[in-house]
Amino acid sequence: MSTPRATPEPLTASLLAGVIGATVLGLGLRLLWVLKLHPPSSEVFSDMQSYVDRARHLLAGRYDSGDWLYPPGTSAPLALWMKLTPFSWQRSAAVMQAVLAAAEIPLIFIGARRWFGNRVALMAAASFSIYYLAIDYAGLFSSEVYLTFWLVLAVALLDPDRPVRMALAGLALGLGALAKPQVMLLAPMWFGLLAMRRQWNQAAALTAACAAVVLPASIICTRATGHLQVLSSTSGVVMVQAWCPVKDVEAHSSAWSMAFGLPTVSTRIGRGEQEAMWGHARYDVPFTDSGFYMREGLRCIARFPAHALRTLALNLWDTFGGPPWSFQGPWPDAATDWRKPTLWCNQLFSWLVVPFAFLGMWRHRRDRGMLFAVTLPVASCIVTCLVFHGEPRFRVPYDFAILVGAWMGLASMRRSREVAPVARDAPVTQVERSPDVAARTSA
Repeated sequence: MSTPRATPEPLTASLLAGVIGATVLGLGLRLLWVLKLHPPSSEVFSDMQSYVDRARHLLAGRYDSGDWLYPPGTSAPLALWMKLTPFSWQRSAAVMQAVLAAAEIPLIFIGARRWFGNRVALMAAASFSIYYLAIDYAGLFSSEVYLTFWLVLAVALLDPDRPVRMALAGLALGLGALAKPQVMLLAPMWFGLLAMRRQWNQAAALTAACAAVVLPASIICTRATGHLQVLSSTSGVVMVQAWCPVKDVEAHSSAWSMAFGLPTVSTRIGRGEQEAMWGHARYDVPFTDSGFYMREGLRCIARFPAHALRTLALNLWDTFGGPPWSFQGPWPDAATDWRKPTLWCNQLFSWLVVPFAFLGMWRHRRDRGMLFAVTLPVASCIVTCLVFHGEPRFRVPYDFAILVGAWMGLASMRRSREVAPVARDAPVTQVERSPDVAARTSA
C-alpha cells in the first residue's frame, strides 16, 4: 500500500494546464446551467421557497423562532444579493452559486494532491467538473451548494501536522454547518483520529475553531426559539418523520400551522412499501420545540423495533440510490422535468463509482490521507443518514470524496496488475538473497 505524502509531488506546467482547463470547463457548464438551462429562480418551491423567505426576513432585520427551522448559512448569501442587487438578485445569486461550485474543482485537486499524487488529484477534479449532480445543485436556492463548498474547502485546508491549518479546516466545517448542520459530525471524527495519534494541539485547534462558529449561532437559536438547540430546530421533527410509522407530520394551533414531510417516504410509497398504509401525525407543539419531537422519535424506535431495523436498512440503501428499479434520486430535481438525467446519473454513480471508492478505502485503509480526506467524510455522511433518513440528496455534498476514493481504487487495481506478472514469471530456481542472508548461509 502507498504511504501518505507529507509534501505533494512537483506541479508541472501540463498538470497546471489540466487543472485550469477542468476549472474553466466546470465554470462554463455551471454558468450555462444557472443562467440558461436551469435558473434557480424557476425552481423556487418547498425548501427553496423557505430559504428565499428567510433571506427576506434577514434583509428586513428579523429572524424569529420559525426562521430557525433552518440555520442562516444558505439564506444569508441570498439576502446579501437582495441587498446589493435588489432588481436582479436571483441572477446575481445564481452566478455566485456557479462560481462557488466551480471553485470546488481546484480545491478538490489541492486536497487530493497532498495525499494521493498528481494523477489521482487531476482525475478527481476533472471528473467532478463534469459531474451532473454537482452542477445540478448550483441551479437551486438550496443548502447543498453552500455545504459542498465549505466541506471541500475544509478538506483542502486540513493538514494534521499543522494546528493553524486544522483550525482553518474547523472554521470551514463550522461555516458549512450553518448551511446544513449534518456536516458538524465530521469535526468529532477528525478530532478522534487526531487524539488517537496524540496530536492534541491540532485536535484543540480544530475543535476551538469549529465551536467558535457553532456555539454563538446555537445560543442565538436557543434564545430565539426558547428551547435548547444546536444551530436549528429541524432535527426533532425529522426524527419523528424518519422513525415513526407516519406519512408526514403536522402541528396546529389557533394561531399557526406547520407541516413537514420527506421525499424519501413518498418514494417508498411509490415502491409499494408499508408507508402507503400509514396516517398523518398531528401535534399541537410547534416544530421549534425540537426536544419534544426528538423524544417522540426515540419513543417510536422503542415501540416499533422491527420497523426501526427495517428503516435503518432502507436509510443505508436509499442513501446510495437503492436498486436500479427503485429510481430513488436526489430531491428536488428527481421530481421535476429534470427527473431522468438526475435519476440515471445517481444510479450510475451509485453502481459504478461507489464500489471503486470502497475498494480504494479498503486497500488504503491505514493511510492517513485516505482516513482524513475520504473515509471519515463518507462515514460521517452515512452515519447522519442512518440516524435521520437516507436519501441521495444528503450524500451528494460528499460525492467529491467518493470520487477521490474511486480513483484511488482504480489506481490500486492497476498497480496490482502491474505487479502480478512479475511475480508469476519469475523462475523458481533464481532466488535473490540479501548480503546478510548469504553470509549466514555460508557460515
